[in-house]
Amino acid sequence: SPLVGDGDYDDAHNNPNARSLRQRGLFLCSNQIKLEHPYYNTEAGRAEFDNLADSERSPLLSVVDGKVMVVASIGLPSKFEKLLENEDERARKFGL
Repeated sequence: SPLVGDGDYDDAHNNPNARSLRQRGLFLCSNQIKLEHPYYNTEAGRAEFDNLADSERSPLLSVVDGKVMVVASIGLPSKFEKLLENEDERARKFGL
């Protein structure tokens, strides 16, 4: 499906909601990235990682399903928070 606010694909000609959101920019945000650590998932790197004290481990590192992962995240931009608040209010209003 199209992205809200995408001037080429949001179907604003037929959808008044798309038209009203178009001026506010695209509603697309990556607020978290998770990837396998390139060194700590090698045999030598994993041995080193397992010997690190908790105080020596970066807060961005975690073990997920046996793999050392780098996980970084940020909060949602304020326009997303406001949109979600408005949608929650609409859902309550209509009993959804």
